[in-house]
Amino acid sequence: MNISVSIKGLGSEVCQGSLPTSKLENFKSSNLSWNDFCQKELELDGYWEINNISHLTGISTDNAEISIMINKNEVWSGGYHSLFLDDDESSVFTKDYGVMAIGSNSIPENSSLITAITNEYFDVKEETEIKIGNTNIDIQFPSDDNYKFFINDLELGFIIASTDEMAYGADYGDFILGFIFNKQKIYFEYPGGMGLPEVFLEKKPDWLK
Repeated sequence: MNISVSIKGLGSEVCQGSLPTSKLENFKSSNLSWNDFCQKELELDGYWEINNISHLTGISTDNAEISIMINKNEVWSGGYHSLFLDDDESSVFTKDYGVMAIGSNSIPENSSLITAITNEYFDVKEETEIKIGNTNIDIQFPSDDNYKFFINDLELGFIIASTDEMAYGADYGDFILGFIFNKQKIYFEYPGGMGLPEVFLEKKPDWLK
């Protein structure tokens, strides 16, 4: 059985990292874009290199349009929230792509936390093969009694990163990085370094002080 998952919609590359506050002031007075400043003044390849707190690329769960195909036949399509109306117990909420800026990950004194976020349209697809004896297709959608999604009793969900669990906890959205089927993780190949990022200066909230 061939399972393919396509996803398209607005998403972002999210980069969060520390920068000496003096260099941040230089950026504010430079009249350069953030990417040009990173390249010309910081001598980096691009904005994506300031990422010691978090770095991910994905489509927002609010914007994701998903198509699931079995043996090249579409069996479901729609938005992420139309599949998982309430709780999503099939997906994995990963912490592998960012950390909270606390403890050993705290922003140093005389430095600032910078968040750079692009706004881009993505259209990606991945697939996997699995051998099953039964050629019939049985799909069990999430319900009020069971917040999980199954194809032939094999669970399918998504790999999601939540930005409010990174840096200072600001919520820039939840992003779909890939899908998981029968406990196998498959990541989408998003292009990186292609967008024009908007830059935010993060202030440490009182609850983290």
